[in-house]
Amino acid sequence: MDLGLSGKKAIVCAASKGLGCACAFALAREDANLIINARSQDTLEATAKQIRTDRLRRNLEFAAKAAGHSAEEEALRAMGAIPAGRFGEPEEFGSFAAFLCSAQAGYLTGQNIVLDGGSFSGLT
Repeated sequence: MDLGLSGKKAIVCAASKGLGCACAFALAREDANLIINARSQDTLEATAKQIRTDRLRRNLEFAAKAAGHSAEEEALRAMGAIPAGRFGEPEEFGSFAAFLCSAQAGYLTGQNIVLDGGSFSGLT
């Protein structure tokens, strides 16, 4: 995606943490107009458990049935484990992805950022 900053381009990819960062660092040295930020499987899984989507709803219903209580109770339990105390909204995820591809993120490269309300304590 062209950022409109003298031809700077942004890529947000799904890759392993190591591969995504290694590619970003190598390419940043070769082409200062290219930034790469990754979404690894770990961060995708963490996000899937935190953003209010149909997948989250189905997972909560499945877990609630297995535990023998309501989906609402399961949602409250799950939100209680999130430091922000709530699920994220799809619009928040979209805005974050748009930011990563924007001119405002033009100096951000080689990062693997988790959008999960603070649940993931760090990348290992």
